[in-house]
Amino acid sequence: MQENIVILGTGFIAGYLNRGLHYLFSELRQPMVGNVCAIGKHPEKLASRTNILKDCVLCTDPIDSVLFKFHPTILIVAVPPTVSVDIAKTILLPYYNTLRAASQPLPDLYSFTPTPDENWYANILGNDVSIVKILPNIFTDVHGIDITSVGINTISPTPAFKDSNRRVLLDILLTPYGKTVSLSASQALIFLAGKITSHVCCEACFCIHEAAQKAGLSVTLNDIGKAFQYAQRSFTKFFDDPVPSLRRNDLLPSALLEFMQHFSDTWFSGLHDFTTSMPVCVSDEEALSLDVYSYALNTIAIAVKTKEELEQDTKNAATKGGILERGVEYFYEVIESELGNQAFSAACDHPISSGYWETLRSQVCSLSREAYERSLHLTSH
Repeated sequence: MQENIVILGTGFIAGYLNRGLHYLFSELRQPMVGNVCAIGKHPEKLASRTNILKDCVLCTDPIDSVLFKFHPTILIVAVPPTVSVDIAKTILLPYYNTLRAASQPLPDLYSFTPTPDENWYANILGNDVSIVKILPNIFTDVHGIDITSVGINTISPTPAFKDSNRRVLLDILLTPYGKTVSLSASQALIFLAGKITSHVCCEACFCIHEAAQKAGLSVTLNDIGKAFQYAQRSFTKFFDDPVPSLRRNDLLPSALLEFMQHFSDTWFSGLHDFTTSMPVCVSDEEALSLDVYSYALNTIAIAVKTKEELEQDTKNAATKGGILERGVEYFYEVIESELGNQAFSAACDHPISSGYWETLRSQVCSLSREAYERSLHLTSH
């Protein structure tokens, strides 16, 4: 059967999926050209997406007219959560009902937004629709370094999707992005909070770098990032290191290297404290590996990317009022100031305040909880 795919949205996720779509159609030995359509809202923006959404039909036609014209076998939701809710109620529900009335096949629905979850879509669209929520690994390549080996995609399927023989199509689509793990909706939000906390490490390293420069040290952000990555590697000992790391006799003074070791241990411990405090129905080993993988991905990025690139990554991944935005806000509200003070002390070879690492560990755990609670708020709305 020829697969036809309609993507709602032409933004970052739609462009990011282009690699997986090409891989899927290649494996199916089917042409992609003419069989994938991405629907945007603003005609003036489509021209800039042509090179990113290669071999996709791009249009700004009304969604319902595209669906009836294109007859998708897979429908991908890649718009902001607040937009997807309205689309599901006002456009997708009537569309699925029309197909049912005509006894036509119902397209699988892949949602690439953290909220609403797959059960919400099933309640709106019907339990006979094969629905899966996907939180993809969004880092596959950093400055030419292939890091898919530490990439984790989490999926949360409905019973209809689990029972479908079409699950293999999703597995193929996600192959270029790393390992895929199936979690319930509630479990996925718990580990998403860990991903958010790992991502906020970028902001923390910006803060430490600024403190080191203030102390008069001639070090770059990548020097800080490589020291952070080395500290993470020595702590987790989890996978082969694709990036050369700083050693004790390299660019950073010993006091700051020791600070980075404590910082890395503490940040991950706070992150994992949150995970283990929650009711996750996976083994302790799998919970640890999921947290480690998301942590490792971000330390690699900080070791090799520029500040501008890291800031753009955050901009790409964050939505207004969303989970990552809340994580970054919490960092600057609660953690940044004292972290900067302690990093400055270390850079000046002065002692760290007694009890600081215990305080930071608690704050990082709270950061994860803030991200989780924001995701619950978005889900409930």
